[in-house]
Amino acid sequence: MREQYKVLKKDGEKVTEDFQYGHYGFSRKEIVSTILVIIIESFISFFPQIPDDSIVILSALIIFSLIIVTTVITKKIAGRVRAIKVEHKIWEFSRYGIYKRSYLKHPVPVGLIIPFFLSFFTLGYVKPLTFFQFNVENIPEIRLLKARGFKRALRKEFVHEADPAYAAAWGFYMLGILFCAGYISYKLFDSNFFFDLAKFSLLYGIWNLLPVSTLDGAKIFFGSFFTWLLLLILYVIFSVIIFI
Repeated sequence: MREQYKVLKKDGEKVTEDFQYGHYGFSRKEIVSTILVIIIESFISFFPQIPDDSIVILSALIIFSLIIVTTVITKKIAGRVRAIKVEHKIWEFSRYGIYKRSYLKHPVPVGLIIPFFLSFFTLGYVKPLTFFQFNVENIPEIRLLKARGFKRALRKEFVHEADPAYAAAWGFYMLGILFCAGYISYKLFDSNFFFDLAKFSLLYGIWNLLPVSTLDGAKIFFGSFFTWLLLLILYVIFSVIIFI
């Protein structure tokens, strides 16, 4: 996983182009990827039958916009706490071996391929919501600033596996908040919108909690196994609450 962590470099007083978007901002590619994921997830939630009611389609777009945008922003803010810049993109497969040369020349966008294939071949019974991965960049000036004081020895100059694990975990906590808000609102108002918000927040969290490849679950699993286990237990409890 360490090959994902890029150290931010400076050329004199000028920072790299990617860094000009700011620690919290969205790059153009990230905005396009986010919009694309929202649309595709909404489509998969209906598959194999697309409803004719525009209100239902709009509700799905709003639900997945809430899920995706809030979790992405939460991870960006949490990353800032750990002196890293978080940037999302479509989940890709590129490494096929343990050697440094074991990389595909052109990464395969499995975050788009797998959900479509699984949804198609299971006739919509399986709705995988694993689209995103995120890479991180070190923010050395913030990290060095935080290194001052009596906790200096506890800070590291470079990105540690616990840093992206921390950011990813906060994304799952936000999904838990959305689940609770949706489920409580559903019980109060008996609205399908709030039930779907709770259901898809839960499903999005479960799929991305898988410790596979470069998904958020893998970052937490290898960066803080105890946190991953705690989240697993939490999402099992949520599943029992809503489905049983």
